Amino acid sequence: MKRFFGLKSDHSSQSNDYHRQPQTHSQPSYQQPTQSATTRFRAIRDRFTNLEEVQHELRRNGLESSNLIVGLDFTKSNEWTGKYSFQGRSLHAVTPSGNPYEEVTGVIGRTLF
Repeated sequence: MKRFFGLKSDHSSQSNDYHRQPQTHSQPSYQQPTQSATTRFRAIRDRFTNLEEVQHELRRNGLESSNLIVGLDFTKSNEWTGKYSFQGRSLHAVTPSGNPYEEVTGVIGRTLF
């Protein structure tokens, strides 16, 4: 099973429409925040079987205009690949210096924020 999290635009897959004007809506699909920035964050569902489920959940949480999806592979192949690329350990192994997935998500997080 693969877990997806992140952000994706409803129209980002239409590469020919790069200069298209963004869609406007009379009402936002999310509630206006009433709490401080440090308390308004919450987890969103993160187990999906297809891209449409990911898009639906992002829209439901007010993230429909975002442009990034990150997928993490939690399958057995991470052990086989890690034999050759991560000193014989699974790519998900917990180590003091972090694993490849932690490194990449850290870079993405620092870049976005």
